[in-house]
Amino acid sequence: IQVLATPGHTPESISLAVYDLHTSSTRPHSVLTGDTLFIGDVGRPDLMASVGVTARELGEQLYDSLRKKLMPLPDETLVYPAHGAGSMCGKNLSSETVSTLGKQRWENYALQPMTKEAFVGLVTADQPEAPAYFGYDAQKNREAHLTLDEVLKKSLRPLTLEAVLHLQEKGAQVLDVRRGIDYAGGHL
Repeated sequence: IQVLATPGHTPESISLAVYDLHTSSTRPHSVLTGDTLFIGDVGRPDLMASVGVTARELGEQLYDSLRKKLMPLPDETLVYPAHGAGSMCGKNLSSETVSTLGKQRWENYALQPMTKEAFVGLVTADQPEAPAYFGYDAQKNREAHLTLDEVLKKSLRPLTLEAVLHLQEKGAQVLDVRRGIDYAGGHL
């Protein structure tokens, strides 16, 4: 699984490229797109306005996420969005639960060739009014969890030998993720 930062619906949006290593280690089998890419639509960039992020800012990020992260994936890549029709997250959500990236390139209005400016105008126009609770929910979600930057600041720190041994005694599995050259220089 490869994590792709795909901001646009929200600043923290991610997609997960899933590889079947028996088939190919370089071409993903599928991509879990969350609310970034739906079948027939893309995530709304206007729902975070109540927490200080403009629809224009997120629309521009969404354009870049789609064109730089998702659209370069192969046509046969299966697309699995977080959900389909029945929510206020877009204006053209399909009830289909899976598609291919190639089919979405052909059928999804938001993936057609256009400038960033045209894209932002298109995905922010004619959206249904956001339910009042969306801003509240978004803020609660942000408060409930640390941001990725905060998690990395807290977790990416070297351990002493004593700390490693202590953690192992408590049942922890220790994974050495140093660069190969550093590992070759010395390890347990």
